[in-house]
Amino acid sequence: MSLTANTTAWMALAHDGGSALTLRWVSQASRWPWLIFAVATAAAVGGGAGWAILGYPAGAASFWWRVGAVSLTMLAFGEYILCLACWRFFEQGAPLRRGWLFLTLAAGVRAAGVTVAALTGGFGIDSGSMASGRTVHAAATWGLGLAIANPLTTGLSLAGLCYVLKTCREGGLLRKPSPGEVGFLVPLVLFLGARSFTALRSAAGVPGAAGLLSGASALAGPLLGLFLAAAVLLCRPVQQMGEGLIARCWGASIAAAFLTVAGVLGNWATSAGYLPWQYGIFNSLAWLLAATAFTLAPAHQVEAVVRARHPWLRSS
Repeated sequence: MSLTANTTAWMALAHDGGSALTLRWVSQASRWPWLIFAVATAAAVGGGAGWAILGYPAGAASFWWRVGAVSLTMLAFGEYILCLACWRFFEQGAPLRRGWLFLTLAAGVRAAGVTVAALTGGFGIDSGSMASGRTVHAAATWGLGLAIANPLTTGLSLAGLCYVLKTCREGGLLRKPSPGEVGFLVPLVLFLGARSFTALRSAAGVPGAAGLLSGASALAGPLLGLFLAAAVLLCRPVQQMGEGLIARCWGASIAAAFLTVAGVLGNWATSAGYLPWQYGIFNSLAWLLAATAFTLAPAHQVEAVVRARHPWLRSS
């Protein structure tokens, strides 16, 4: 049975009543991403510390990367399933249905990319390869980061947020950016654009598929800047929504955008030598938090819809 078919069956339970246990599980969907994050963090800290105490720093690093690969893969597929559920919750013609369609496509590409990156990088790192230190760390972090924030996922996520902003504008919630917001965004967008231009020039001298891949990845910079701009524009509408589940949904999307930028900047600073390669361990935390935030956004939307259709869940 395909993943889409499983999600369809699960949604039927949520729509038509289903079992009380299933509905209660669905109404608490936002707890699961946090659980994965907590378990991954505890395993990385505990296991890594154990390896380090025993005097095997390479083993500790290898263990960290494997925990990261597993947790990011779980979060990516969880995000896709939840986004697909959100898209199916909205009826044809609903303002946010098309927005959730783009977010679902972004989540699907992200899940596929993280899986490939984990299999070729995260799971492939062992104690022997960790001896080369910086090179392996940079390659693995760059691969997982590119899977989360590549031109395709960033562009699709940007399209999804644009439909959300359109809905906010029609509802009278969208306002012009403040001078502080403009002052924050313009330098960052210019920096990301300059980095992309430099990367494109470097990719021009690389022959074959490697050059095409490098050139394509360089396009993520401007798109990431626009994605962050959309997230900043969404901040004030979210504040006006209050503290409900819908506000938490788009608040998580805003957090995901900022954390993604933090991860990209961390990857760049580490690979360029501005930060020691050991920082990659901490930079991976930014990617783990970003993946958690991406998953929390549809989880809160699912909770909001299920609880609205089954009011008895609000007090359970």
